[in-house]
Amino acid sequence: MKVVATCLLLLPLLSMAQTNTETDEHAIREVMDRFMDAWNRHDAKSFAAVFSEDADFTCSWQRRDRSREN
Repeated sequence: MKVVATCLLLLPLLSMAQTNTETDEHAIREVMDRFMDAWNRHDAKSFAAVFSEDADFTCSWQRRDRSREN
């Protein structure tokens, strides 16, 4: 009986975890959409806005930029 009661108490926590995961996934997809949209439009300012102020970015041809100002 205690096991059943414990499971019933923990069930709402599982649904909350699922909601947080979905919220996180939505936020990540939104950032990636902004990233790809800026890249495809060749919009450097919008591309940089996706990153934090102190981000390091290394592209595939090994060029490295530091912060949004580069």
